[in-house]
Amino acid sequence: MSKTYSFWGKKMIIDTYGKSFLEECLLTNKESHVILCDICGKSFSERNDLSNHKCTHTREYTENPYRCDICGKSFSEKSNLTKHKHTLTGEKPYHCDICGKSFSQRGLFTNHRYIHTVQKTTSL
Repeated sequence: MSKTYSFWGKKMIIDTYGKSFLEECLLTNKESHVILCDICGKSFSERNDLSNHKCTHTREYTENPYRCDICGKSFSEKSNLTKHKHTLTGEKPYHCDICGKSFSQRGLFTNHRYIHTVQKTTSL
């Protein structure tokens, strides 16, 4: 008894001597034909699976082009990546020259400065 199977785009006629023969053939084929994604290195045994996988990289890049070089997380806006990196590194680049307090985000710093302007106007 024989069956036709498709391996790597080529049709093969295999004599089926039982399930174990077919399983052995499939395992041998998969081990010798590992395809790696050139973007992330993930391995695939089927070209179709690799093609589908590569679409995730393209979609991710077009939707979130700003990638963190520390952890690999991607963002749609550069400002979100900047905030994220400040959180990871603990960096606080915005310094209040009145009280010396530091902030990781410009918005937080801007809100903080308002406290000093309110204090000035109420003390007059």
